Amino acid sequence: MGAYNILNAKINCTNCSGEYSGKLQFKVGEVWQYDYQIGDIIKIRPGDQALLGMDVIAYGILENSVCPACAFSNQEEYDILIKDLTIVGYKLMLDYSSYLSHEGGDYFLPVNTKHNRR
Repeated sequence: MGAYNILNAKINCTNCSGEYSGKLQFKVGEVWQYDYQIGDIIKIRPGDQALLGMDVIAYGILENSVCPACAFSNQEEYDILIKDLTIVGYKLMLDYSSYLSHEGGDYFLPVNTKHNRR
């Protein structure tokens, strides 16, 4: 995946229902191994305003998919919801095909565009 950022997440094992700490790799904003939590604001490069006012779903891949409690290998792909540069949530990805069909690349999809703030 090259350079990426990390979203620290609580992962629910689909086998034993246990919860463990996971790291979701993603590429949105300035990509430089930044660590994020839910509620954090994504860093952008100076002068880059393309994501301001935009809601996107980012492609996230789980670094540690094996549950430490039961050794089950969980799904690795997640959607990460980002609203106007703020990480608001994540969920298991249901369908990867929309990332492949998007002309802007396969790392994130626009969900809603608002008027950019000045």
